[in-house]
Amino acid sequence: MTNKTKKLIERWGKPDWYENPSLKAEWEKGSSLSGRDIVERFWSLTKAGEGGCILWNATKTPEGYGKFSISHGTKVAAHRWILQRKLGGAWDPALLVIHSCDTPSCVNTDHLRQGTPADNARDMQEKGRGVYSHGESHKNAKLTDEKVREIRKMYREGRKTYKRIGEMYGVSDHAIEEVVTRRTWKHVV
Repeated sequence: MTNKTKKLIERWGKPDWYENPSLKAEWEKGSSLSGRDIVERFWSLTKAGEGGCILWNATKTPEGYGKFSISHGTKVAAHRWILQRKLGGAWDPALLVIHSCDTPSCVNTDHLRQGTPADNARDMQEKGRGVYSHGESHKNAKLTDEKVREIRKMYREGRKTYKRIGEMYGVSDHAIEEVVTRRTWKHVV
């Protein structure tokens, strides 16, 4: 192991993929495909963002998370890669990385922490980003609790069909059926 590698490991810790022989060789060289120090190359692919974020400015997933090429054809999640270097031996590969800034492309280790899926879900709920929102609080809701009551009353009184009610409220007849039969909007009495 070279002195350069020892210094990198001292500073950033061994990555979880270190035991893979070809990736270990790449790490021990301390270089990337371009021959520059891998950590230096990592930071060269970032830019300053708002709120102290350091944004990944290279390849990203469709969800906006950075993808960092550590070797020929091997890409890793940029935020996980850099946090692993910061945490070293405290890194737990089984845990998620949670962004306090809610910016998927952020790689500022001050904005990153490890946590369980439950920690991540709680963080999302506390910030109003939960995937569990329902009713009029759901981002795609076309109806309100009050409209749901009107729809149910209208149908119960036999004044309109699903199709006609759907046209009145700008939703499909199937959506109206789901409301009337309480398969959706169950929380509205």
